[in-house]
Amino acid sequence: MEMVVVVHPTLEDYSSQVHAIAEKYGLDSWLDLYEHPEKMNEEERDDFSFIAMAVGDQLIHREFNSPDRSPGGRDTDDVLVEPGLIPGSTVLQEVPIECQRLCGTY
Repeated sequence: MEMVVVVHPTLEDYSSQVHAIAEKYGLDSWLDLYEHPEKMNEEERDDFSFIAMAVGDQLIHREFNSPDRSPGGRDTDDVLVEPGLIPGSTVLQEVPIECQRLCGTY
């Protein structure tokens, strides 16, 4: 399967967008948006859901494997993570993930 590379908006743009939503609601991380979808308005939920499904794996890869980078920092390790069915599935294999109101329970 060929990897689709996001050119525009960039991964940086998506990262900035989810961090801004989380910051708006006083959450420590954009990952907390999975647990608190009710805090977002409908448009933000749609945007977050799209971003999580499209590039969630890549954003999670950055979050967990690059602790020395600040949120929204430039990803320079050239590692491409192929999106899975569940955001973070390549990082959190065999860990049950519950995404309320966004993608169901897996």
